[in-house]
Amino acid sequence: MHLATDEYAMPLVATVTFAAANDGQQTEELLNALVIKPPPADVPVAQPDPRDLPTARADGAYGNAPTRQRAIQAGFRMEAPSRGQAKQPGVGRVRNAVERGHAWLKIDEKTGMLSGRPDMAGKAEVVVTASIEREVRKLDEKALIWGNEKVLFTTLERVGAATQKFIIDVQ
Repeated sequence: MHLATDEYAMPLVATVTFAAANDGQQTEELLNALVIKPPPADVPVAQPDPRDLPTARADGAYGNAPTRQRAIQAGFRMEAPSRGQAKQPGVGRVRNAVERGHAWLKIDEKTGMLSGRPDMAGKAEVVVTASIEREVRKLDEKALIWGNEKVLFTTLERVGAATQKFIIDVQ
């Protein structure tokens, strides 16, 4: 599954492909499937300057020249780290989970990729949730007054989440 969200992690479109599909090759199809498209240029030009296009941000799987070209063909400028670039610190850990679906449908919690071997044909509703969690540390305030950081315990706090519903048709 390939998912495009807005800057608030609200799902805008999802496409489902087979498990071994290359992420970068799905870019143009995913961006073309958006229900809400960016406004057209005031003056159409044959070769638009990519800096004038709306921005699509992605992870390192999309940080290569062919994928950036596919994004331009779909009318977007791709911002994704190239291989070898230092990673930016994030808000927290992203978790992916199938909330509703067939028992055979599995999700890779780290990548969000859906996979599985269907045991029967038919349509089924699938609900996938991506959430961001961060580690919160409880510090000993008495020790902190003296400049000593003593961690009493840590917990995970949910920062945000986005849910996407779709129907899969197994034939």
